[in-house]
Amino acid sequence: MLTFKLIIFAERINCCPSSKKSLMTKVKNISLFLYILLSFIGPTVMDLARLLLLITFTLISFIQYTPTRINKPYLLLGSIIICYNILLLSFSIIRYPTTGIIEAKSIIFYFSIYFFLSIFISIEQLKYIDKALIASTIFISSYFAYILLGKLGAIPFFAGDFLRQDYFVAASYSNAKIYALHLNSLTYLIPYVFFKTLNKDGKQIINLIALIMGSLTALLSLRRGIILSAIIGTVLTIIITVKFRNIKITKVLAISFISIVAIFVLFHFSNVDIEKYFDAITSSFDFSNNRSNTIRTEQFSYLIDKIKDNPIFGHGIGAYDPNYYRSESNPANFELQYIKMIFASGFLGFFLNLAFVTSAFYSTLKLYRRSDFHRKMLLPALAAWIATLVYNASNPLITQLGPYFMFFHIFYIINSLKNDQSQIPNPYLK
Repeated sequence: MLTFKLIIFAERINCCPSSKKSLMTKVKNISLFLYILLSFIGPTVMDLARLLLLITFTLISFIQYTPTRINKPYLLLGSIIICYNILLLSFSIIRYPTTGIIEAKSIIFYFSIYFFLSIFISIEQLKYIDKALIASTIFISSYFAYILLGKLGAIPFFAGDFLRQDYFVAASYSNAKIYALHLNSLTYLIPYVFFKTLNKDGKQIINLIALIMGSLTALLSLRRGIILSAIIGTVLTIIITVKFRNIKITKVLAISFISIVAIFVLFHFSNVDIEKYFDAITSSFDFSNNRSNTIRTEQFSYLIDKIKDNPIFGHGIGAYDPNYYRSESNPANFELQYIKMIFASGFLGFFLNLAFVTSAFYSTLKLYRRSDFHRKMLLPALAAWIATLVYNASNPLITQLGPYFMFFHIFYIINSLKNDQSQIPNPYLK
């Protein structure tokens, strides 16, 4: 009965004058833009604002909804993953009630939200998402500079700033702690902006400024995972796509050269010890003295031993050992996210998620060959997606509502392009 009333309500709204429809569309698109922006830069205190924006976008999208094509592998595999995780949770929540609920919030609830949002995302909405990503890169970098200069006494710094509650220690610089707002988001944003600049897509000057600022912030942060993942995502994307399109290596080198020169100039005037940053990056490969690496090595050995006890279905969502855990607030969470996935949901759950990712990768390569329009849409998101998947292997990045967008963005582009009728017919979609 409720569903019937909602359908009648939607039909009545759709009969409204075009001016009202236009206003609703603007509100919907602005809500999406602000939601994505706050997902990347907004602190915890803005959770309510994010929720209201998401509800606004979803409600208006439902009212204006028209049937769209959904990528069949995406729909099938995503639905199976959700059902499988719910089934696992029903068995494990009795034994692990607290951690089961915490993990289910990420693995089931957040996943489901972004999964079903795909039916509402169109080419028009992707343009607003793109603007939000560029704005997020500039904002995060600017705020990092504000914290850095403030800590060094170069500018007035408000220590009581309410945003600081979400900062995490990123580096030690001149005996001052540097904090950054959602700094890990740069793992996604740097490769995205790099290929936006490479494709000459959008305002080039703004893209280049965002690229330089984001890259400099990542280097100053001493977050090795961000730097290495962004580089790996960028390089792998060039290697994967070069045979489908004649990417001019000279253009890649030119953009890289301009960015590197600008960064070194800024390093010079700020009296930064460059050797310190190279040492931080090379220490990522030290598995004997680097405590961060040894912890992950120990964690790998422990989880592998536990996986052997139940390799097919895992130990259940929220499962943990009271004798070994990394977080008191959530003992079921570990840095090694994919090994943890096998531990919790078994190889069956792991291969379901792997098939889900593989289907997106396969669809991306097919759509990529369609036209320059599709390449410009897909290339930045593909590089950012690969970088995020690499980073998430050893750091729990895709665990919160906002960062979950980084995983699903590529799926939205795939579905939107398959529904776009303005481009040439795609023989690969038959």
